[in-house]
This record gives sequence, C-alpha cells and structure tokens, in this order.
Amino acid sequence: MYGGNTLISGGTLVLANSLALQYSSLNISGSGTLSFGGLTAASFGGLQGPGNIALTNANAAAVALTVGGNGAATTYSGNLSGAGGSLVKTGAGALLLAGSNTFTGGTTITAGVLQVKTPIALPGGTLSGCAVAGGATVSFNVGGQGEFTESAVNAALAKRRDDRRRRSLGFDTNDASAAFTYSSNIGASFGSLSKFGSGVLVLANTQNSYPGSSNFNGGEIGLSSLGSLGTHPC
Repeated sequence: MYGGNTLISGGTLVLANSLALQYSSLNISGSGTLSFGGLTAASFGGLQGPGNIALTNANAAAVALTVGGNGAATTYSGNLSGAGGSLVKTGAGALLLAGSNTFTGGTTITAGVLQVKTPIALPGGTLSGCAVAGGATVSFNVGGQGEFTESAVNAALAKRRDDRRRRSLGFDTNDASAAFTYSSNIGASFGSLSKFGSGVLVLANTQNSYPGSSNFNGGEIGLSSLGSLGTHPC
C-alpha cells in the first residue's frame, strides 16, 4: 500500500484510478501538471506545493477531490479551479489552503482541520455551500498581512451551510502583527473553540455561548470575562 510522497516536477501525471494516491501526499511544483483522465472523483492522502490543479477531467466534467486520508498536516499554496469541482477534507490532520482558489462545487470538512490563510483561499471569500461535520474544525489565520480580519471571518461564516452538527471554530495567530481581538459572538452552532499558533487572541464578547471546550494549542489568550469562553470554560 503506497503511502509515500508523490512529486510532479515536470510533465503530466494521469490518474487512472480514483484511489491511486489515497494515502500519498501529492506535491506539484515546477512545470508539472496533473490530469484526472476520465475520473470524476479522486482521493489524495495529502496535498501540498504551489502547483495549480483544475478539478475537471479530460471530458470537461467536474471532479470531486477528497484530501487527508493519511492524516498528515500539509500546506497547499496553488490554485484549485474548475466549474462544479469540489473539495472534501477528511482524516485527522490539517490542510492549510494558502493560495487562491476558484472551484465552484463547494467544500465539505468531515474530519480534522481545514485552515484558510487568506480570504482568497476560499472561493468567493466565503464558506458558501460548505458543510462542517461534528468534531471537525474550520480555522482562520488572523491578524497577519493579507489574512482574515474580524469582518472577513464573519463574512466567511455567514454563508456556510448549517448541517446542525457541532463543529469547532479555530483561529491561528501565528503571523499576527499584534494581539488579534474577536468581539463577535461565538454561538451554539459551534461546539468548541480552538486557538493555534503563537501570538495573542483576545475574546472580547462576554456572552459567547458555544457549549464545548476551549482548546489552546499555542500562544496566549485574553478574556473580557469567563463568559468569553462559552458555557463550558476549558
């Protein structure tokens, strides 16, 4: 069972089986390209590198791409494009989208963490059509150059598809130039809160009502009151 990294640095790799790379992290760089052949769905263990991927096959049909089966943490800085193409994040690891993505078929987070570095990493700058399963996390890089502001976070969240299962909201302040303050209410549609990266996150709303845990994975957190930590602090 192949689980190593797959690097495309030149020429074209054509997939003939949707599960050929289900445990492998794909890295596209240089002049390399990926073709889905006649497939309409494919699974990668992980996705990384700066290369662009069109989520359409050789017949111009949309491709549904699932990423994360090997549970590794990867960063993808290329462009995912394609009318009707979609992305599913699975597995326990984290996928950081750091490029500009324009696919139109929606995003589903079934497990692990989908982290978005800037608003252009989300098609249209929003989670429109996005479903986040219970136990999964959508996380935003905040406070750094080009990263999410509070208003951009709220705009992204406003259009997500509510599947009525409790998911986790995350903030990563690793690149923030100063303490990042989030004053909006974090409501019960999110089950828990996760803080990633160095730097400081300040929760200024005193009536946050998310019912689950508050998970701190680095840096510092500032509070206006214990009510800033929802209904079940830490």
